[in-house]
Amino acid sequence: MEVDEKPDGPLSTLRDLMCSWGWGLVIRQPPGGPSPLLKDYEKAMEAMASDVYRIWDQIQNVVRNHEDAIQEWVINSQPPVGDGEGRKSSRLWAILESSWQQTVSSFNNCHPDISMFMEAKSAESDFRISVPELAAARKFPFTFINQYFLRAGADPTSPLGMDRQRYIVIYRHGANFADDRDVEDWPFVGEPEKIVAPTFVCNTENAREFFRQHRASFLVPHIASHDLLQAVHLLSFIHYRGRYHPSVFAKMDNDLTFVGRRTHYLTGPMIANRMVSFDISGPGSAKSYRPRLWRGWGGQPDASSGAAVEEYDDLYHRGQLFGTSEAWIMLQCQRATYLYLWNVLASICSEIKLDPTAPATPKPPHERNQVFAVARNKVEELQKRNLGRWLAFTRQSPFLPPPTQISPRFFRELECKMDIAEQHVQELFSDPGYFFDCIHELRDHHWGHIGMKNDGRNPDSADQYAIYTEQYTNEHTRHVLYFDLIRGVLRRSIFEFYMWTCIHGRLREFENMMIETFEDYGEKQDSDTDGTGILQQPPLLLSEKKRRQHAKVAGKYLSLVMLIRYHALFFVNEFRKKGIHAGAPAMRDLTYSIGHVQEEIQDGVCNIQKKHYGAPNLNHHSKIKKPWFRLDQTAPEDHFRLFVFEAIESFIANPMDCTNCGIKEAASYLQEIAQTMDMERAGRVLTGLLDNTIDGLDLLCTLADHLETMWSAMDRIGGVAADESLRRIYFDLGSQDLSIHFLDFDAFDFDERIPMKRFKRLFLFFDELQGFKPESVSLGHARGDLKRFGASLLCKLIYPLNNKSGDYKANEEAIARLERAMGVSGAEYPYGERESPFNLDQEEVGRGAATPLLSQPRSYRNIAAHERDLARDRQQRRDALLEELLEPSKVDKAREKKRLKKLARRRDKAKQRTKDSGHPLGEDEDVDMPDAEKDDAPAQNDSRWEESLHSMLKQFQLPPVPETRILPEPQAAAPPFTGSLQPTPKAPDGRRKNIIKKREWATLEAIYGIHGSANAAVSYAQVRAAMGALGYEEVGRGGSHMSYVRQDGRWPHAALPRGENIQLARTHGRERAAAAKGKARDWGRRLCERGLTFDFIKQWYVKG
Repeated sequence: MEVDEKPDGPLSTLRDLMCSWGWGLVIRQPPGGPSPLLKDYEKAMEAMASDVYRIWDQIQNVVRNHEDAIQEWVINSQPPVGDGEGRKSSRLWAILESSWQQTVSSFNNCHPDISMFMEAKSAESDFRISVPELAAARKFPFTFINQYFLRAGADPTSPLGMDRQRYIVIYRHGANFADDRDVEDWPFVGEPEKIVAPTFVCNTENAREFFRQHRASFLVPHIASHDLLQAVHLLSFIHYRGRYHPSVFAKMDNDLTFVGRRTHYLTGPMIANRMVSFDISGPGSAKSYRPRLWRGWGGQPDASSGAAVEEYDDLYHRGQLFGTSEAWIMLQCQRATYLYLWNVLASICSEIKLDPTAPATPKPPHERNQVFAVARNKVEELQKRNLGRWLAFTRQSPFLPPPTQISPRFFRELECKMDIAEQHVQELFSDPGYFFDCIHELRDHHWGHIGMKNDGRNPDSADQYAIYTEQYTNEHTRHVLYFDLIRGVLRRSIFEFYMWTCIHGRLREFENMMIETFEDYGEKQDSDTDGTGILQQPPLLLSEKKRRQHAKVAGKYLSLVMLIRYHALFFVNEFRKKGIHAGAPAMRDLTYSIGHVQEEIQDGVCNIQKKHYGAPNLNHHSKIKKPWFRLDQTAPEDHFRLFVFEAIESFIANPMDCTNCGIKEAASYLQEIAQTMDMERAGRVLTGLLDNTIDGLDLLCTLADHLETMWSAMDRIGGVAADESLRRIYFDLGSQDLSIHFLDFDAFDFDERIPMKRFKRLFLFFDELQGFKPESVSLGHARGDLKRFGASLLCKLIYPLNNKSGDYKANEEAIARLERAMGVSGAEYPYGERESPFNLDQEEVGRGAATPLLSQPRSYRNIAAHERDLARDRQQRRDALLEELLEPSKVDKAREKKRLKKLARRRDKAKQRTKDSGHPLGEDEDVDMPDAEKDDAPAQNDSRWEESLHSMLKQFQLPPVPETRILPEPQAAAPPFTGSLQPTPKAPDGRRKNIIKKREWATLEAIYGIHGSANAAVSYAQVRAAMGALGYEEVGRGGSHMSYVRQDGRWPHAALPRGENIQLARTHGRERAAAAKGKARDWGRRLCERGLTFDFIKQWYVKG
């Protein structure tokens, strides 16, 4: 594919390339249209680079001669912190605001070679900007969170073989774009027509103006906010941007802009088969910042490049080789940045009586060095003063030059994390109350709170299948949930115990190796210079040539990078696969699920999905992005909760919703909310578990980004250049010796390894803590149970699985560290079938010494009563709705009333005839008819339960009673009425049999094969209803087998002891679909095995 004066002759090749990404269809064609000329692009790039260098040269002249005076004025002009009124009256704030007016004017009114791509000639994007809202907090792109995605199929006409799926982002605002005109007709006449769909709007009249208003916030997010009002940020910005050559910031500026294939806020001219770098020539030359175009694409240089291949490779692996579109956007970013900085400096110079535009004799070198030393000391002093908090450290990074060494701040943060993780494990295995605190906290965030809904159109329907939370009062269900909660708590605790230590160790190893290998590692500018020659820092490691020279260092680095990214993925999966945000108390009402929330597994002990890395993504949906949610009607005090949830959901939980930014930006944004907002308000939404997860993710993402800025590694281990097997190799190397292998321990499957007796002791303690059982276990005995459990965990799970990891297992020292933290080893407390509980408090003080029995904490004692109240309330609402749904309709009631009246008249006539004949009335004949005029009380109505139960309860609806046929009155007198109504037959206990409605009776006949109905169409939902009619309740194991426990059966327990608990296999797919042929008899056979035969049922029930 060759692109020169015109893209490949006809524009078909480039058209297909761009259409594969949606450009021209759901995204405006980039500036220049679908087929820009290469010579026009080169002229625009030359003009922009020259513009940037010219402005920077002016800035450098001012900074190198007068930075000390500028700093003094800025510090003296700082408004009081947190004083909004003081900020408005501040001269510094006025300069920062007015400088944007001048910047926008200069940016838009530019050189003709630049403006040819900035002005739209047809339906393509322009690139003009407006003054940003400087007073707004820097929270882009979260103010533009997408509403939802539409999946568009691959373009079948593309000859490029690009069959990827396109995901079209739909935003809440009306500036969406859609155009179905054929690009062969380019240039188009006019804009595409406005589209108003039920769920979105496209091509509004003010769409272009909307993009202009917000473009600066995406192009230069670091300065399009009030962050520069802080002295440390503004002085750092002036110091480094004014002294370092613009090419030093090329990669960083490219990364700052929100450029991505799924966003259309920033697009640049597209020239295929070209890459761009920037040359640095000697100082004083007007062409000292020039673009250089290379033949190639990505990391693949054109074969004809010859000797330039190695240089191409070095630039690419240093992150200094850009695609044509991103290079154009990066230069536009630098144009805006340096224009704004110049306008700010010019205004400050006016305040201190300097003329920045007047020609001036430069100061002598020694005076310039003195200015440099004073300015550098002041900047570093302010930076150190503001680095007490993590937020200050991350906020200042956009105003600093690219790092040349690993920041010491990361070692401090990792060491803090190591201490916290170790203390957590110590408390976990020494304090039973703390252990349950963690269990209860995870239960409060469990995905079971999301529930399984029947209908996506009505996601507020009942959570009747959320068995692990709604049936928490059932002991069996509760204990199954305990397995999952204990697994989640222990896996995270032990993983974090090894995670932080392993990363800290590998990071220190790598830094020591860099210091030994490269003499200039970590060097920085320490005197006044012209700003060139800095681009080579830090040392190259990953180009082909350098990898051959420093293979060991490169291998260490790649293993470190993969270690960090795999560990960051652990926290991402807490959201994406475990849904701790969706199940959290403050946000669980914002999600719904269709079908199974989480994939079940076949397991005899706990059938809840056990894996973490290998688990499927949680099957849930956000209500917020649905048109019927009516976000515009949400109460203002609820906006914070919705905004936090959507930031997690759109950028962390759902991998396809990462629209404008990556996980790092989302984690940093949430971390900023947690640290800056009122603690009480933030705590209601960001619980401790969410906060800790975001904190860990933010640290690892920031560290990964910090390393990537210095040594770009993703082209080696990410994208199409690598597969998962290569990444696993580096991850294995990173984990070796210092940590257990997380992927080998992913399932953390201890269920059948640890003796069940030791589990049951913990379960008993948990049940007693919550008030489900009376207290019998003291804290001392519970501590003993916990130590025994820890010993079994080490002996039966940690040791064997670690040994199976082979060469990549944790060494003896790493295992010993865990033993010390747990306070127990695998050799202690060997299991015996007849072991009895022991008091660890007594054992620690020694035999013979008196020690009191400590009672359990009382803080959780009301949980059992609360859960029973909730269960009772849910059942009452179900019963009320059941009564409402079973009640005949108005038409049926009218027919029944009419039928009863006619029947009463016939009975009256029959009575009268009998009296006239002289025969006495029979007992059954002298019965008053029901009061046909009496109206039933209005049934209750609860919309929450109506939708979910309605379809299931259709089977309870009896067919309408036919209207009684009136026979003509006979001419002769009718014979006397001698019949009698038969009483309901008696059950074995002497009382009347209970009645089962016809539908359920027919279901029972089908599954037992009565009347030849062995292959009748029966669904699992019908079987559940029939079991309910017999007094059974489905309780939760999930999976392919469901347990039915008899709650209110007609027969006494002694009549069928084996029928108290029955398991039936569910059908796959929809519950209301007819089961496969012969499946009904399988259900009947299973019931007969438990003694529940059809003959037994007929002894206690009768067909209604």
